[in-house]
Amino acid sequence: MHRKNKAQGVQLKEVRTLCCSSYSTILATEKIYEQIQYCFFFSDAVLSRLATEKKLSLIKAWEDNEKTKTENKAVKKLSTIAGWENSREAAVEAEFKRKEVCYSFPVVASYQMMLNLSKLHVQDELEKQRQNSHRR
Repeated sequence: MHRKNKAQGVQLKEVRTLCCSSYSTILATEKIYEQIQYCFFFSDAVLSRLATEKKLSLIKAWEDNEKTKTENKAVKKLSTIAGWENSREAAVEAEFKRKEVCYSFPVVASYQMMLNLSKLHVQDELEKQRQNSHRR
């Protein structure tokens, strides 16, 4: 809608603006009207870009969080497996030392062979557990 200011003879335009979540109408000259329209267009573009960037940053943060949780679970499983391996090896070594003290050398030699087979069995179990943890 166009109006003429009687005092100055300048043509005025109504500008509908969004202010504080409600629309209000103001009167402005042609030059100011163009500037206002440009500012509104520019601010809409900026706000739209900011909203998009905000969404993308939230998505990226969520992805990073999920990745970190998955990595932490994998590290926890691997550390559990390593702890199990260490405790089994320590138990076998302790049993060997106890037997070594109790028996003579020939018996110890045969037990040494049995101990090595037991260690190989533990290592096989360990490899199976690691493979199972990598599959998941």
